[in-house]
Amino acid sequence: MLAKEYRLPADVNTKGFLTFLTPLFTLKVGENRESRSRFGFIISNGIEKSAVRRNRVKRQYRRFVEERCSKIITGHDFLFILKRGSVDKKSEEINDSIEKVFKKEGFI
Repeated sequence: MLAKEYRLPADVNTKGFLTFLTPLFTLKVGENRESRSRFGFIISNGIEKSAVRRNRVKRQYRRFVEERCSKIITGHDFLFILKRGSVDKKSEEINDSIEKVFKKEGFI
């Protein structure tokens, strides 16, 4: 489980965040005034009705963040808005997709 200090609060205003689009997710990134980065994950009921499958997908994304938290730059808020394509993907595919975006944009 992602430690509370690394979780993005629900009341964060994402206005002015940079947006990066991929087939599996939309990533919104903004600066915060803290010494660590925070992460949030959203998947709606409209994408997947089953709570079990929604939670499984969020766990896959969280696992990536937990494993690479020390490598990710600090002082940013990351909000992952998961798309329908994420539901049936394996962890390796999801990790590759996230890592590709993070490296391309200089977050790792």
